[in-house]
Amino acid sequence: FNLVDLGLNKGGNDFWEIYDPKDGHPDGGWQTGSHWGGLQHQTWSATGLLRMVWYGLVGMRFEDEKLRFEPFLPEEVNSLELTRLNYGNMILNVKLEGEGNRIKEFKLNGIAMDTPEIPQNLTGEQTVSIVLEKSSGVGVAQLNQDNSFFTLTPDEGRIRVQLKNDYRADIVTLFDMSGKSIVVKKKQSGNFYIGSNLHKGIYTVSLECNKEVYSQKVIIP
Repeated sequence: FNLVDLGLNKGGNDFWEIYDPKDGHPDGGWQTGSHWGGLQHQTWSATGLLRMVWYGLVGMRFEDEKLRFEPFLPEEVNSLELTRLNYGNMILNVKLEGEGNRIKEFKLNGIAMDTPEIPQNLTGEQTVSIVLEKSSGVGVAQLNQDNSFFTLTPDEGRIRVQLKNDYRADIVTLFDMSGKSIVVKKKQSGNFYIGSNLHKGIYTVSLECNKEVYSQKVIIP
């Protein structure tokens, strides 16, 4: 189950403390030898919901001197809006439309921006508008390919790729959350690393072997 499915479908448009791992429905769990029902509106539930929305969906990345966006909208949520969020000395509004994680359009107060970020020192009311589209970098069919012949392991801002047996990769490509290709390597075998100083987030590693493409996602914690 993903958090969107749990919150919208299983939780009745609400966010609960605990969900049953088998059927996904809200549950209190077994504690101190007894079982009781789930509880709504707990503080840890609220902070979990905020992180899911702010970090996971809106993709807010708080960095020195700027606020960067790496949004993602699943097919269950094709629009999202945050209003009057206090951030620094500004009142921030964020509007998202579309589906996927590729940013098609990023505007600040109606003006198109070259990068999906805003300065931290803005004041007053500011409105960010983002239009998303599905990434064409890695297709669903590629992610569904049998990719058991290689493993990915995050390692201090890098990704360790281990090719099993005698497999060789003609081309290895690393995609960021927006679907943008950021690193390309050719003619790889055995164990090797791809990427360096990677930010926290979800990345995709794509291997081309004998004109077939295989991909896996990996999380940099």
